Amino acid sequence: MNPLQNAGAFNLLTAMKNNVDSALEKILLNSVVINLETQALVDFLLGQHPGLTIACTVSKGSGKVADELDQLYGSNKKKTDLIYILKKYVEDKNYRLVDLFNQFDKDHSLSVTRDEFRQGLKSIGVPMDDDQLTKLIDILDEDGDGEIDYGEFTWINEVE
Repeated sequence: MNPLQNAGAFNLLTAMKNNVDSALEKILLNSVVINLETQALVDFLLGQHPGLTIACTVSKGSGKVADELDQLYGSNKKKTDLIYILKKYVEDKNYRLVDLFNQFDKDHSLSVTRDEFRQGLKSIGVPMDDDQLTKLIDILDEDGDGEIDYGEFTWINEVE
């Protein structure tokens, strides 16, 4: 399975925008997390095509993750390093975030509990101790609901 991600969704929606005579009525981008730029395109298309339905997940980040983390935790990079550690580990192991999340998300609800997420990271050998995992989970659980949803997890890709 090779799921569509934000860039593919953006290109698909751009093609639809450029085809003003499109008869599409429904675009199901289930499990695709889109950024704010793509969300703006979705909003534009919905305004231009009143009968159109587009299903997707909007990233809760603004696309400037490092800036947001600095605002939350100060400019001390030690706190944001946890995101970089996870991102580098995922890249070094040639994992895709969508596959990792799906591995942790046994019921396919697009969210995992803090404990499921912690156990999932431990099971793949992420090099963090329990204190670091707790801090990472605190960072990722943006809305504080006790779960990491797909949108909260995948913005890791936006960190440079």
